[in-house]
Amino acid sequence: MFQSPVERRAHRFAWTVAHGRIPDGLFVDHTCRNRRCVNVAHLRLVTPQINSLENNPGMGARNAAKARCGWATRPAW
Repeated sequence: MFQSPVERRAHRFAWTVAHGRIPDGLFVDHTCRNRRCVNVAHLRLVTPQINSLENNPGMGARNAAKARCGWATRPAW
């Protein structure tokens, strides 16, 4: 789905009005997972790593989110 530049920035504007400047290096994340949402109760600041891990359903993101490798705890063959 195509989003105009204004739609992509509306949530950032809503955050700034409600909470002030967005610190460098942080993203505004939608806890409701609706990219068009501008409800500040559904927004939070996250690091790029957290944003990527929580918003990317791919295998790499799922593996990166794991605390440790499950293979290391398996018994030796």
